[in-house]
Amino acid sequence: MPIFFFRSPYDLAAPSSDDEIEFDDLEQAIGQARVAICELALDFLPISPVNMIAIEIQDAEGITRADVRLSLDVFRRSS
Repeated sequence: MPIFFFRSPYDLAAPSSDDEIEFDDLEQAIGQARVAICELALDFLPISPVNMIAIEIQDAEGITRADVRLSLDVFRRSS
């Protein structure tokens, strides 16, 4: 099984960047990163001055294979 690493400067509670995770393929890793970023958003976005979080998926060689990003936008409407 291929080994992947999830990297995110926002995710202090997630496994450290040294923790490897095995998935069947990149698509499975992306699916898990989508779940992880939603969980991360609950903790991070309400208190953060930034409106976007990201998880970088790297392979065993440290090559970035995908980025999963989530942004929160507020559009104010005038009365």
